[in-house]
Amino acid sequence: MRRTDPKLANRIKYYTDGSMSHGSKIGCFSVVRDSNLVKIGVDSKDWQNTTNVRMEGWAIYWALVDSSGNPCNIYTDSKLWCQIINEYAPEWRKNRWFKKNGEIANLDLVVLVYEKFETSDAYVYWVKAHSGDYGNELANKYAQLASAELWNRLQEINLYDNFNIDGFVSEMREKIANFSK
Repeated sequence: MRRTDPKLANRIKYYTDGSMSHGSKIGCFSVVRDSNLVKIGVDSKDWQNTTNVRMEGWAIYWALVDSSGNPCNIYTDSKLWCQIINEYAPEWRKNRWFKKNGEIANLDLVVLVYEKFETSDAYVYWVKAHSGDYGNELANKYAQLASAELWNRLQEINLYDNFNIDGFVSEMREKIANFSK
């Protein structure tokens, strides 16, 4: 897809972030569009055993989905994902998703995000975390709130296998939407 000028004023502005809870392998991500929460979520591959890198990647993926191909700028505090999308993935794809010095970590998610990026009119930019950027701080806060709440819930019920993660995600979206009003 041909990309339009990233400086145009009418581009949608997204901020994305991921968060993990209490040194666990449980985390959530958030996507903020023009200062409004549009998505809270978990790793759809294995929500009970994820990493912060995966949470950051899922957030970017869902910002791309939400943009529906419309021109957008995505801001993330993950330097790694900026490098993956803007530098590494084009080479890896040319090499049939291999790199010279070993396996590509999180290949399933890298392919998913990059393929979505390739069909978008998006630019992905790095923004320094905790630097006072309002959009980044908002995305960070939402991801942290959801992640902490998920951890607390799981500790209360101690039933990971029977936990309704989809219900939790819906409930958190509603809770955060009410919180931010």
